[in-house]
Amino acid sequence: MRCLLLSFTCLALTSAVQKDLVLFDLMKWQQLKVVYVFHCFHLQDELIHQLHSARKNHPASMSFLNVASFSGSKFEASLQSVHVGVGLMADLNCDGLAGVLKALSVRGFFNGARFRWLLGGLETLQQSRMILEKLNITASSMVLLTLPMRTSNNDTNFAILDVCGHRVGTRWELSFLQIGAWSTSAGLTMWDKRSVYERRQNLLGMQLTGIAKATAIGASTVTGELQSGRAYGLRLWNVLSTMHNLSITENLVNEGNQQPFDLIINPVEIKQQDISKLHYTAAVHDTQTILLFLHPNVDWTRNFFLRPFTVLSWLGITALFLAFLLLMCCILHLDRLEGQDRENGILVLVLGILCQQGFIETFHSYASRITVFAMILFSMLVYQFYLTYIVSFLLVVPPKSIHTLHQLVENGFAVALENVPKNVEYLNATDDEHLLALVQKQLTQADTLYYDMAEGLELILRGRVAFLCDAHHAYQMMQTHFTDEQRCALQEVVLISKKSTHLALAKDNPLRELFRVTVHRIAGNGVMQYERSRCYADKPRCAENEVKMPEVNLDQVSSVMVLLLGAIVGSIAVLLLELTVSRVWPGRHRVVPSSGMNRKL
Repeated sequence: MRCLLLSFTCLALTSAVQKDLVLFDLMKWQQLKVVYVFHCFHLQDELIHQLHSARKNHPASMSFLNVASFSGSKFEASLQSVHVGVGLMADLNCDGLAGVLKALSVRGFFNGARFRWLLGGLETLQQSRMILEKLNITASSMVLLTLPMRTSNNDTNFAILDVCGHRVGTRWELSFLQIGAWSTSAGLTMWDKRSVYERRQNLLGMQLTGIAKATAIGASTVTGELQSGRAYGLRLWNVLSTMHNLSITENLVNEGNQQPFDLIINPVEIKQQDISKLHYTAAVHDTQTILLFLHPNVDWTRNFFLRPFTVLSWLGITALFLAFLLLMCCILHLDRLEGQDRENGILVLVLGILCQQGFIETFHSYASRITVFAMILFSMLVYQFYLTYIVSFLLVVPPKSIHTLHQLVENGFAVALENVPKNVEYLNATDDEHLLALVQKQLTQADTLYYDMAEGLELILRGRVAFLCDAHHAYQMMQTHFTDEQRCALQEVVLISKKSTHLALAKDNPLRELFRVTVHRIAGNGVMQYERSRCYADKPRCAENEVKMPEVNLDQVSSVMVLLLGAIVGSIAVLLLELTVSRVWPGRHRVVPSSGMNRKL
């Protein structure tokens, strides 16, 4: 629950009971849990006795502070242990209260949603204005003022006014808006149902000053990531200026030029050294520094027709082939003993079965049938796995095997860095031996490590160079510099985790809570996402990741062609050998009759 400071006026000692009723209604409406009451009376006075009796009948914890003995430092220290809603009530007609309010105003008690005030006790608005003008009342002040109203039926009525400040130039002017009333007959009536945010939303053309901080290394200018951040920040501030009816003037300042400002144009990261200078509203963007490079072509994908199985798998298939061949030799030997002979040789028979080419042989023994059945089943499974691999290779993008700095070193890469301060700080602070090795290799190839984004992308396209840069800025330039094939080969290694950037205001700016709520609203309704898409790009999509058309290049089937060419050459060599043998030994073939069958010898 918010800590609330509420000040309430003692309306008149002659009508203490009615004032207590106003107090009860206002405390319930504000949902206060702890209440501090400033008074300038002695403890035996009627009003103090009435408030003490009210404390017994109200759930809020009430404390009484005498204006004459008030200490600002002690009061501020007492609030440090309070973690529930707190209210403070005071009478503007009380002697010495103006000095107490002034001291509290200097300490910032009139700034921010944590503090809510209820002031009263004076008869006219002009009298109240004279006191309130000396206080630091701004757009973030939560002040309610009660004023008596005259009625014809002698009924006691009070007007409830919402008091805030509107800046004109460098000054804050008071603004009064009646949001309700209280009477003895009707009680508390609030007819303005708007929230505090909605009542403060219109800033009536307030003028704000913004600056864009930019630092560069060496000869770099304000380009790239800083330009994208500035453009994105300007779009968001334009949305806020439209919603709050204000105008923003940008002042270009150099580093070290301490000009007064209200806000930072470009979203900034939260840094320890800037916490005392800036107040951050809400996160509007995430930045990430990554290593980008083109993944080299995988060598084994060039002969994928010979790669469906590992070496052990091929050895296993060969062993089974030899086992089938030996088993068939035994079966053929048994068939010969039984007087049966085969028209084809054993090797041709086994190869025909394994290659699923069919056969015309008849097997009479159960052993031969089981063996042939096992051979056919084995060949079917092997072919299914083989063809599945070929089809999947043609339809699926080959995997990328480089994912770490160590793998970059093993593949002979070098690393260059984008010319921005955070990369220099990261390199100076790192002790990663692999990154330092990559950097050292870049220094041996070139005289510098730092490049702008365009030069860095050119290094990536040359190959074997990784570039450390901001992800979104690089993605934006890749849309026009990279081809579809290069986008598919793009690989990244995350070195620095994501960091959120925020819209920032000057420290203790009274509009910080108002803008924080607005930023969350535009994030919730999609405006922020739309503006981000106008200034930043996502990672380029690889078309092959969605639909890859089957494509087989000549170099990918070269192994199959070499195998076919070897088979042709071997066939021709065997044919020549057979012709030579037939000419040299013409009587090699003769027919020998045996048991009614013709056998070739």
